[in-house]
Amino acid sequence: MDRYEVLADYNRWTDVDKRTNFGIYLEGPARQWFQCLTPPNDWGDTAAVAATQQQAATPAISGMRSIFIREFLQDSYAGYQESRLRKRKQGINEPAAEYYYEIINLCRLVKRPNYTTCMKA
Repeated sequence: MDRYEVLADYNRWTDVDKRTNFGIYLEGPARQWFQCLTPPNDWGDTAAVAATQQQAATPAISGMRSIFIREFLQDSYAGYQESRLRKRKQGINEPAAEYYYEIINLCRLVKRPNYTTCMKA
């Protein structure tokens, strides 16, 4: 998903473009899933709107991005990445920059963007 969104941003795609082009970039089980899906019209989620005197309530609607992540991101993904982070040690011949950026990426994957906080965990 990260690569797809980087590519979409680079190409200055709108949410409509992201939704329209999404199926082209899928392979294997994800592509099969997409072909059997009646996809939502939007890429992003639509928030629920409470009813007012002039307007009826509108329920929240999940967009294509959320539906895909919910389907393919395992519940244990964050825990798995956190375990990798805690066990990660720098290799004897591993360059410091490579080790550093892998730690930063693992922090991102476990939703700990602050490197200092991440390293204390």
